Order: sequence, then structure tokens, then C-alpha cells
Amino acid sequence: MEYRQFPGIDYTPSLLGFGLMRLPLNSDDTADINYELGYEMIKYALDSGINYFDTAYMYHSDQSEIFVGKVLTTFPRSDYLLADKLPVYRVESLDHAKEIFAEQLKKCNVDYFDYYLLHSLDRFTMEKADKFGLYDWLCEYKEQGLIRQLGYSFHDTPDILERYTAKHEWDFVQIQLNYLDWELQNAKRSYQYLLDHGIPVIVMEPIRGGALAKLPESASKKLLQRDKMASEASWALRYVASLPGVMTILSGMSDMAQLKDNIKTITGDYGLSRQDYELLDQVRQLYMESGRVPCTVCHYCMPCPFGVNIPESFAVYNRYVDTDDAKRFCQEYNALGEQQPKACTQCKECEEKCPQKIEISAELKKPRQFFEFTTAPCD
Repeated sequence: MEYRQFPGIDYTPSLLGFGLMRLPLNSDDTADINYELGYEMIKYALDSGINYFDTAYMYHSDQSEIFVGKVLTTFPRSDYLLADKLPVYRVESLDHAKEIFAEQLKKCNVDYFDYYLLHSLDRFTMEKADKFGLYDWLCEYKEQGLIRQLGYSFHDTPDILERYTAKHEWDFVQIQLNYLDWELQNAKRSYQYLLDHGIPVIVMEPIRGGALAKLPESASKKLLQRDKMASEASWALRYVASLPGVMTILSGMSDMAQLKDNIKTITGDYGLSRQDYELLDQVRQLYMESGRVPCTVCHYCMPCPFGVNIPESFAVYNRYVDTDDAKRFCQEYNALGEQQPKACTQCKECEEKCPQKIEISAELKKPRQFFEFTTAPCD
């Protein structure tokens, strides 16, 4: 396993980090974590050299931190680095933030966090963070040893990142970066700014919530022609790992196969040639032309106050875009029952929470209109 050294980072994480956002489940309920398989995956990860584990207050319907406290902490504290995040969007005051932090320590069963982040900052939550003095408070906790490294995770435009990064001193910044968002969300500008200023980058969504592991058929064929043995996910990981300044790449792994494939990729020869970069440019273009909704199934938009299952509605539609199987689409859409997009009132509450800045109310019209106006396959 590779470990990259950065000035000011005393506790060095592995290049591949384990994101505890998409743990194995026993059912469709995101809170129903499969603890037995989860333990096996954690042990395998540690034995393979992964030492960085990333959780957050709201992951797995507020259950991920409890998983940490019951599973990860059964291993020696010196064997792992734990990252957690303050849910700024839920914080109501500085005192409330302190209560959440204390709750997180208790749930995770630890005395300190190796890495701690202000979670999912954008221009609005940044204003709240400054209003409550969250940065100065967390710096005090860092001096007390409750936090070792302080940073923030980011979901907004590069100009906002540049402005907020310059406003405070950060040990690291976590951004969404992959070969699709390099152009789509101009991640290259955010990355380059952090690189130029010597700030270590932690990458989230390197496989875009699994979307780059299940590409449209036209794009998938391109990669298979180059290397029949390489998974689609491995190409995405190689792209990010090849970038200097990247300290850790977080991958939310849901089963042992994903974990082993990611470890194999990172511990192998992951360098990309000029031809590889040209190939991924072609794959990016094919993805953009496919008509997919760019949802990463992160569930930040949930719950919908009117009952729409937003992530699954998009997943059903994206599977149709990939396969052109209208009959399967109708079956899966019908299975949504009362959670279908027709329940959407366009209140746009979900759009304020979406890290991808998707116009959800508009995009939900795609599966709804296809279902309502393409009736033949549904008969």
C-alpha cells in the first residue's frame, strides 16, 4: 500500500481510504448494515495496509458512526486513522455543534479524531459555519488533542473553494474528483488551486458513487477493447491515483469483491499513458451523451417530504438509458409504488441538499414522462 508524505501531516493515511458510506447491507434499508461482512471487510482492509477510514454523522441513516464504534474500534487504535465530519447543515448553534461532536466521539467509541471535517460545505453552509465560529472552535479542539488534522469537504464551484480555503489555515481539503467531474464540475480548477497552494487533497467520489463502475455500453466497450481484464472502476481509481497532491482516495465499498479490486488497482502499476488519457476523454464524452442523470445515490436529498424515492427513481431511469430495456424499466418504476416521481411537488427542498447540484425536480420528469407516455412496454 502506498503512503504519500505531505508537510504538516504527521499521521499519514494510505492512498486508498475506506469510505464508510456504502457498507454492505442486509436489506434495502440503508440503516440495516451487515455487521458480519462489514467486519470481514474492515479486517481485510487493515491487513492489506489501508489505515484511513471515513465516516460521517448522517451516513447509513446515522448508523455509520455506530458501526465504527462496534467494529472498527475492536482493532488497536494505532492501526487506523479515523475521519469524521460535523454536519454543518444540521447545526443550530455553537453549543449544538459541541453536543454533536461529543455525541460523535461516544458513538465512535474514541477519544479523538485523526481527521475532522466541516461536512459538505457550499456557499450557504460556509456562511453558517462563520456565523457560529465553527472554525475557531475546532482549532481549539485541535490544540486540546481532540482533533489531529482539520479540513473540510466541499461541494460548490471552484471560486467558492478558493475564497474559503484562503480564509483559514487548513491541513487538507476533500473534493469530489474523477475523470467525469474533471470537466463536468471543473474539478481540475479546484484540484489545481489546492496543488498550487500545497494543500493535501483527499478525493471523494472517485468512481462517482459507482456510476463509473457501470458505464453505458458504448463507453464500457471502449475500455474492454483496451484491457479485457481491468474493471471499469479500476480505470477511475487509476485516473485519480495518478494525480500528484492527492493524499487519500476514498472509496465506498459495499462488498469484498470491490474492496479486493480497489486494493489490486492501487497496489499495482496504476500509471496512465497518453493513450489512456485520450481513451478516458472518449469515455467521458460517451457518458455525457448517454442522457444519464448524474446522481451518485448519496441519499443527501432524502427523505423527500412528499415520499419520492429520488435516488432509486434516477437509478431506474439510468438503468433504462444503459440497457434500453423498456419492459424492465416499467417493472422497476411500478415497484416504486407511492414513491414514484409523480408525488413530486417541485418544492425543491432536495435541490438545496444535493452535492451534485442536480435540478432534481426537473430531472424527475424524465422517468415520469417516459413511464406515462411510453405505455406499450408497460402493458
